[in-house]
Amino acid sequence: MWLPENVIVESNGYVVKMLSKDDPRGYFLGELTNCCQSIWSAGGSCAISGMEQDDKGFLVILDGEEILAQSWIWTDRKGHIVLDSIESKGLSKVQMERASKALLAWAKKAVDTIFCDGVYLGKTSYGITKEMRKLLVKVSIPFNRVMVCKLKTIKKGGRDEPIRKVSIPFNRVMVCKPPIF
Repeated sequence: MWLPENVIVESNGYVVKMLSKDDPRGYFLGELTNCCQSIWSAGGSCAISGMEQDDKGFLVILDGEEILAQSWIWTDRKGHIVLDSIESKGLSKVQMERASKALLAWAKKAVDTIFCDGVYLGKTSYGITKEMRKLLVKVSIPFNRVMVCKLKTIKKGGRDEPIRKVSIPFNRVMVCKPPIF
């Protein structure tokens, strides 16, 4: 499956899109976002594969031309889009809230555009992943057909109550899944 290079979202003053394979910053994103994904660091193989393989790349959150945050992204054998982690040199609470809303809008558009089974976010605590996951859960609650985490429910007092402790394939948390028609 190919990555959604044509999916670009402008939201809350930020742009979320795939970094072009022609953009040399992809080889040293780790230097820009305080992580290991640079060709001369521990995540060098990720930097190279993200720039040179069709089923891998980098999703970036931009403020103008500045990369605020990025994620090494790939597609798995089941057709899922996977964001490994979300890395940034540090965002304020307001910036993180704006970025999470923009990321969720991108995930929804990506699912609608390429009809993949879902967009997943790694369960790691690297970078700002853990904080973004909490915000994504918060901002997606109003959308019945878009989930940030895979939930099971039980009947409690005549209504469905979510149970958050569920087994999730590939140790990933679902950020967005396509509507079921």
